[in-house]
Amino acid sequence: RIDVPSVFTVAIGKEDAVLDNATVRLLDLSVDDVRLQAEEIILGQLRQVVATLTIEQINQDRQRFMDEISDHCSTELNKIGLELLNVNITNIDDNDGVIKAMGRNAAAKAVEKANVEVAIAEKNGAIGVNKELTEKDSTNAQLNKEREVAVREAHTA
Repeated sequence: RIDVPSVFTVAIGKEDAVLDNATVRLLDLSVDDVRLQAEEIILGQLRQVVATLTIEQINQDRQRFMDEISDHCSTELNKIGLELLNVNITNIDDNDGVIKAMGRNAAAKAVEKANVEVAIAEKNGAIGVNKELTEKDSTNAQLNKEREVAVREAHTA
């Protein structure tokens, strides 16, 4: 079971076909009755979309989830003369804790990846330092050798 607390903003449609539907289906209803019809359509469509996706799909591609909800609800709301203006899903949660477990798993993978990247950077840094020190030592050794040769040549001359 998935909990999807959300807010839907709905208004009377402005397009001619939708407005005609509103005239036929909503004209004699109270605001509360219109609200109830909209809520029933939205809940039904929300359930339908949730039933077609796995928890993993919902969690990994929330934009797709929202788009599907919006598409399904818009089509059905238009049939009674309403237009979907906005969908705001405030949270997605499941009773089994699968989404939280997936979040913990993703966080653990991100930490592991970051740790590997840090280790590689530190290794590369250490290699660079060692290379610089080796080059410095080699240069110093070469300069010392050249100096010794120059001193010997100076004493023999």
